[in-house]
Amino acid sequence: PISIYVSISAGKPNKCSSTKIPIDWSGCNLYGKVLTNIDLRMAKLKNANLHGASLQNKDLSGADLSHAILKNANLDGADLSGADLSHSSMIDAKIRNANLSDAKFRYAKLYRTDFTKSNLSNVDFTGATLSDANLSFANLRGANLEHAGTWATNLNQCKNHPICEK
Repeated sequence: PISIYVSISAGKPNKCSSTKIPIDWSGCNLYGKVLTNIDLRMAKLKNANLHGASLQNKDLSGADLSHAILKNANLDGADLSGADLSHSSMIDAKIRNANLSDAKFRYAKLYRTDFTKSNLSNVDFTGATLSDANLSFANLRGANLEHAGTWATNLNQCKNHPICEK
């Protein structure tokens, strides 16, 4: 079980502590939480503060993480297939060996994010900032990198995309 420390207004239930499926913690402050034993499939986490969250090997498939703060979050081995991370801030996040197929990272801030060995097939990185990100050994088949900033991005041995051939 997880302990989430939130204040509850008198007489009002707090949605940030509800575990009703699918989770709706949009706008909640979950800073540094370890979210074990919580079903996050199709979760609504729009505008949530997940700074430093531990989400290793979690199933976040289809989740709405748009505008979420995931700075320093650990998503190693997570399933984010079909998730919406548009406009999210994932600076210094770890998403290694993860399934991100069909995810949306439109206009996301992904500075220094580590995607090593992840499945990025059909990911939409339109307008995202990938400066100093690590895409080494990642599968980029069908990924959309239109208008994405890839300055100093590590593309060492990435595969299945024209950008990997440069």
